Amino acid sequence: MILKIAFRNILRHKRRTFISAITVAFGLMLFILFDSLMGGMDRASQENMVNLTDGSLKIYSREYAAEKMAYPLKYGIRNVNPLMEYIKTLPEVTGITPRVAFLTEIIIGERSLRTVGSVIQPDTDPKVFTLPKYIHGGRFFSTNNTQEVILGKKLAEDLGVGIGDTVLLSARTRFEANNAMDFEVVGLLETPAPFINESGIFITCQAANQFLDIQGFVTELDIHVPWSKTEDINAYVKRINIIKDKISAQFSGYTVNTFHDLNSAFLEMMSGKRAAQSLIAFFILLIGAVGIVNTILMSVYERIREVGVLRALGIKPKEIRRMFLYEGILIGLIGALMGMVAAFLINIWMVNSGLDMTAFMKNMDSSQMPITGLFFGQWNINAFITALFLGTLISACAAVFPARKAGKITPTQCLKFQ
Repeated sequence: MILKIAFRNILRHKRRTFISAITVAFGLMLFILFDSLMGGMDRASQENMVNLTDGSLKIYSREYAAEKMAYPLKYGIRNVNPLMEYIKTLPEVTGITPRVAFLTEIIIGERSLRTVGSVIQPDTDPKVFTLPKYIHGGRFFSTNNTQEVILGKKLAEDLGVGIGDTVLLSARTRFEANNAMDFEVVGLLETPAPFINESGIFITCQAANQFLDIQGFVTELDIHVPWSKTEDINAYVKRINIIKDKISAQFSGYTVNTFHDLNSAFLEMMSGKRAAQSLIAFFILLIGAVGIVNTILMSVYERIREVGVLRALGIKPKEIRRMFLYEGILIGLIGALMGMVAAFLINIWMVNSGLDMTAFMKNMDSSQMPITGLFFGQWNINAFITALFLGTLISACAAVFPARKAGKITPTQCLKFQ
């Protein structure tokens, strides 16, 4: 009976109920959409790590791993062929490629820039990394010209060079000699990873044999394991960790890292940003809670005589409190359902079409947000469940004070009320 009275009362004041519910709905909608967008950004950044910069797994010699921030060319992977042959036998591995990272200076007239270049093998690299997909003007490497270079588009723009221009690269060789060589720009890269766009320099193994005197020497092996759109990040990391353990057990002299290991600090930072975004939505919910307090208090003062009649009929104070508490919970539940429906409809568009954040991300520090272009949302059923729970809980808490106030009203006070 108390629940039926509470339901009737919120219907009696439809406009006030709707305004309070829409505030809760707005907060919950933002909560769900923030979760979706941040989940999509997390996913995009992790996919960029796998497909553009780190691969699923990366293997170094232990000596190189200890000094990798200096990009030393004196430490490489020994017995690389047996290692590669073993990795090819692992059923989930679809690609493996050698690379060499090297410090270089790119010189155009009086302008120069120090950065890190990458030596790649054109026939195997596309099986691990998706660089050819992001060639913006020009082409990928040919097989008959060794002195070719592919640059990040933003780097090329900063240096004022384009397709067909010649750039001078200077670097120390594997044997600590200084060398410089002219390279023809044959392609420009515009990827979702700003780091590549801003400083990417790629040359072939053939060119590096002359330029860096590496002669088949490699500093890392990069491995690709397919990651489906429907697979959760935790499940994917678990799969590649199994592969990591197999390689480490078979070849103990190497350091094997997953992309998750290599970027753990950044991924933790992303989690912190995601929590901050959720906190913003939570404060919006608190504003909705204030609206519910106001609505229930107004209802209490408007129905003092009605409360007196109920008390005179034998309704106990705790049942009066429960009635107003139910009203708050029902308003919160209505608002939560409205917010979930609105978030569901908007998230369909976010998941399928994405948000173009190119202009927004253009001037942002790529070390803080190493993604650009379209941001797609992610479905997270837990966010919807949490929103429903939060909306109902906060509304119930907001209704406690007015409900207690209503429960303290005596029949005699009601009779005196004008």
